[in-house]
Amino acid sequence: MGGTRGVGGPRYALIGAFEGRIRLRRQNLVALRTVQVAHDARFPPGVGWGRMTSLQRSAQLLFLLSMAACCALPPEASVEVALEDSLPGDPRWREDALFERVLVLGASASAGFGLNQDLGTVTAAAFGIESSGVLTIASSFFFMRPEKNGRAALEKAREFDPTLVIAIDFPFWFAYGRRQEAQRSGSMSLGLELLDSLDCPIIVGGVPDMTAAIGLMLTKEQVPSIESQEQLNRQVLDWSDERPRVAFYDLRGSQRKVEGGPRQLRGETWPPEGAMILQPDRLHPTLVGLVGLVLEALEEVGLGQHIEGTPTEILEIARELRRNR
Repeated sequence: MGGTRGVGGPRYALIGAFEGRIRLRRQNLVALRTVQVAHDARFPPGVGWGRMTSLQRSAQLLFLLSMAACCALPPEASVEVALEDSLPGDPRWREDALFERVLVLGASASAGFGLNQDLGTVTAAAFGIESSGVLTIASSFFFMRPEKNGRAALEKAREFDPTLVIAIDFPFWFAYGRRQEAQRSGSMSLGLELLDSLDCPIIVGGVPDMTAAIGLMLTKEQVPSIESQEQLNRQVLDWSDERPRVAFYDLRGSQRKVEGGPRQLRGETWPPEGAMILQPDRLHPTLVGLVGLVLEALEEVGLGQHIEGTPTEILEIARELRRNR
């Protein structure tokens, strides 16, 4: 998410290893059909094995073996290449030092509103590291004064000197909140400018549609129109595309998939039967929702190969970790 990284780009072709294997099977079917066509051209029907000379039989065997070798890439190799290719162009995305100082930066979802865990503990569980290895700078009160709280958060972030920043919901309150529709784009520009002060790889989330929370946790005046939401989401995407150190997580697209019901996440059906991904306020994720959020974000931007364990295992580990604030 080097190269052109827009909606529908290579990042979106691979959400996880499961879908990567499905794509590989399709590629192999195409390749096998190519072998068949090439074979028929070289050895026309009617020239059976018994009617071939020994030289023709040897030639056919060598031909088929060489073609089969080209098609028989292991699923793991195909998936790993696709994941690696989806990373942004900045070389720091591919260095081991990427995970030395991980920072979660954001608002109430990152802060784990209503939960005993936050996005930092889930991230630590996903990477298989101690929770002390992931710092969370997030607040459930971010919405009250996004500009002031954003500046304060960035000052702390620069002191921490992160090697990787996960800012999935940092843009949210620069899009939402009590302001005129015409002011929302300027507010988002300010938020992105703050985020731009960090010189390290950044995962930034798009703008989700939280109109379902109106009357529960949000007022109608706080929620941008659907048209504004889409424009603001594109604004974040365009900003990230211009910066090789920034990876865009399509939070809005992920939300649509979630609304479609349980889906496959790293080989498991997620969410588990009977589990909810949002709290009753329809705004904040449950712990199950946070796990899905983190894993899908890491998979989409190209860091899925660094995830340790299944979603269920990561959920159980996250429940035991302590926050690092």
